[in-house]
Amino acid sequence: MAIADYIKKIPANKIIVPAGIAGMLLIMISSLIPDKQETAEPESSSYSEAVYLSETEKRLGDFLESIEGVGNVKLMITLKGGELYTYIHEDRKSISGDRTETDKSYVMSGREKAPVLESISNPEIMGAVIACEGASDPSVKSDIYNTVSRILGIPTSDIYVTELK
Repeated sequence: MAIADYIKKIPANKIIVPAGIAGMLLIMISSLIPDKQETAEPESSSYSEAVYLSETEKRLGDFLESIEGVGNVKLMITLKGGELYTYIHEDRKSISGDRTETDKSYVMSGREKAPVLESISNPEIMGAVIACEGASDPSVKSDIYNTVSRILGIPTSDIYVTELK
């Protein structure tokens, strides 16, 4: 009870002023701390493309080796372009008379006003070359063409299959 009585005796302005100053100091300190931004792109896009490419080749090679009649597999995948970065944007329409205009603006974030990153898409696969044991058998070769086409989402005309020497 002694503390409650002591607090009641303190005038309100002696509590409010120091609390306000402390709040303003906290706001000033927080403005000095750098913002973490989700808009930063990866350090090296070629590194992530190389990782994507090697992981895709490894997974596809492992899968092809599990097909009946296919032995050791070597393959190479080629990419078209690079990673695609998509940023969040807003569309604004303005209608004046019989004209409609659409304005696209990106959503910005942080002190530097950088656009907010929405997604990163892997590069598009252009083609594949597969050298494997068992490719001399037409039915095995056909299975490889169809499997690679389905997995990579490319037409069979962009795939080449040959016998491994």
